[in-house]
Amino acid sequence: MTKTDKNFDAWLERFGPSKMNAEYSELFETYGDDLKRVKKTNIKCVWTLVEVDDKRFLIPGFHLVNRLNYLIASHPRNETDDAEWDEVPFDEENMDE
Repeated sequence: MTKTDKNFDAWLERFGPSKMNAEYSELFETYGDDLKRVKKTNIKCVWTLVEVDDKRFLIPGFHLVNRLNYLIASHPRNETDDAEWDEVPFDEENMDE
């Protein structure tokens, strides 16, 4: 994918989020039952929503630093998939929904 294709809509199209957490959201919390589910998931399906310098990014795998939430993809990534996705539309307002 090119840099222009690395927005959240492109991520949704490529990986398709799993909505299997308690609230049927694509976002999984960093604690409790959600965290247990994330840790049991194939690492190639786990993505971490991080915030760096007031910008939010999706990065592959299970990360602790700067994490906000986790996402579990329906389709695993492979070695040729980009490592970072930008333009993630999760801000404080719609993360509480």
